Amino acid sequence: MATNPIQAIAENLLNDWIIASDKKGVRVIRILTEGENSGMVDAFFDYMLALDIELEDFVFCSESQYSDLKGFCESIIDEIKQEVEIWNTVDVPEEIPYTEIKWEVQNNFSNPIDFLVANLNSFTNYIAPNGDKKLCLIFKYPNFKKKDIKTFFSLLFNSNLSENIIIGLADYKEHILYDELMTFYPNEVCTIAPPIDLGKAMEQLAAQEATEEKKDSIYRVCLMRLMNKARNKDSKGVINESKSCLDIAVKEVEKDPNWLAQIVAVYTIVYNDKIRTKDYKDALYFSNKAVEAAKYSEKLIDPTMSYRLIGQTNSGKGSILSVMKKWEDAFIAFEEASKAYASCHDYLMECENLRLAGWAKEKTGREEEATEFYIKAFYLIDNLSPDLARNSTYPLVLKKLINNQYRIKTLSDKEMDDKLIPVFGKGWRAYVKSFGKLNQEK
Repeated sequence: MATNPIQAIAENLLNDWIIASDKKGVRVIRILTEGENSGMVDAFFDYMLALDIELEDFVFCSESQYSDLKGFCESIIDEIKQEVEIWNTVDVPEEIPYTEIKWEVQNNFSNPIDFLVANLNSFTNYIAPNGDKKLCLIFKYPNFKKKDIKTFFSLLFNSNLSENIIIGLADYKEHILYDELMTFYPNEVCTIAPPIDLGKAMEQLAAQEATEEKKDSIYRVCLMRLMNKARNKDSKGVINESKSCLDIAVKEVEKDPNWLAQIVAVYTIVYNDKIRTKDYKDALYFSNKAVEAAKYSEKLIDPTMSYRLIGQTNSGKGSILSVMKKWEDAFIAFEEASKAYASCHDYLMECENLRLAGWAKEKTGREEEATEFYIKAFYLIDNLSPDLARNSTYPLVLKKLINNQYRIKTLSDKEMDDKLIPVFGKGWRAYVKSFGKLNQEK
């Protein structure tokens, strides 16, 4: 029995899952919901691993990502193999029934699907030799492209995959991936579309905890209401609930300066709502309030937190000023944000705000001065991991520098090659020029 609204969502979803898995011929269960519920879906998949829930089937959550068929199939089986090795070597508490798993991977297959299916079947038969349990294989982050989905599942459905294997997937309404799969395989794919209202559930959860003695609990209720008003695009409600939040936070900050972070959060929600309604004058007013609260936190709270607040609020202010085309003021805000992020060693956000500062300066017609900020951002490559450099906005900095006449006297082509080839490869120029066009393949 659920003890709180979040647990109730998980239990209802589990009941829907059990009903779907009992349907004849179902091989894939798709959970379809809004993107804002992705955290809840991830939590549900983890919840399925618990020992004290009604689901009797064996659940395995795979984090393998699809790049090619062979690699994906091998990665899934390798994950299971590693889990088995961990189980066989870990110290299991006495209250948990323990039996060594003597299952081994079968490698005598040249076809990737045959390899995957044979091993999934053998593993399922090992854990449930009587066929009284199913293997629920969850693809948590498969990273499928649309063209890969039909290929992979067509091969899978036309194989001799055991009927006791169910695959679980998440799909989100803002970027639906698996509709075509359902069209081609209506009997094999079953969709669950649970009515998840996470905002309301969080509000109810906070209300359960609230007491007169606990101001933070009462505040949490008000904050949840504020967030729900913003999510529902209720601007009048946003203002009313923000006042309730600030009434509490302003009083509490006198006793604990860490409440300044909550004041910043409230003003941020309000100015984002004003941006939504294109009321940029009020958005700027509330962003200035957020900046004031962030600056006031300096030397009062943990420096890392304080600098992050200063960086976040100035970056938000810069974005509003950019929309208003107040480029010089936007530049000042972005530069302040970059300095704050540098102080707390958040190099990615420092890089992004240096880029934006350069962009704002460029809008004033001072391209040579703008280049100085792009060059500062360039050198942060030394503080970014290769993955972060490739998959962030860092390539946009490089776009500004490749054919930039002003950077030559400070930053040569050779130095750019020396720093970028180890990260992007010899074809880094082509990668940068095509950046923004990549990963759009459907």
